[in-house]
Amino acid sequence: MMQNPELLLALTHHRHAIGIIAELWGSEGAKLVTLVYRTGASEGATKQTLSYLIERGWVVKNPGYGHPWRPEYLLTPQGEVFGAACARVVELAREQMAQDVAFDKWSLPALYSVLSGARRHKEVKASLPSITPRALSQSLANLEGVGWIEKAVISVTPLRIEYRPTPIGESWQESLQHFVELLKTNNG
Repeated sequence: MMQNPELLLALTHHRHAIGIIAELWGSEGAKLVTLVYRTGASEGATKQTLSYLIERGWVVKNPGYGHPWRPEYLLTPQGEVFGAACARVVELAREQMAQDVAFDKWSLPALYSVLSGARRHKEVKASLPSITPRALSQSLANLEGVGWIEKAVISVTPLRIEYRPTPIGESWQESLQHFVELLKTNNG
């Protein structure tokens, strides 16, 4: 059973974390400039994300590579665990031309919550206690905008609004469940 969408925040907390892990996965390493170019992130955002990934123990500066002002980065064995899953998510986002939404901090956790059965705004909020109501509303609107969820108005008094995954949104279920299982197994 799907549960605990907050675990995904370890990977989505920094917008470019999934893309950087995907770029480093299976490579011999990459320099900062290469990661900036391939992910489309600014140099500052890439540095900040790399610092976060190093702090988590998922990325390390290549100890066998030369110049200290131009370090190369590698995935650690713990980071390698997430490599294939990150590459799949990047591929899905590109196929659906939804990178801007997919890599927003709250989009994938909110989608995962809806896929897990949370249908009403307050249920999604309960599954993501650290999200603000405004951020949740924006994320749900963005997910609806790319066609991953749909909003249904239920004709009862008072009116009730529910969010449901679309078939495109359901295509994310396996990848997101895999992320959560990896994060649980590897101490997120």
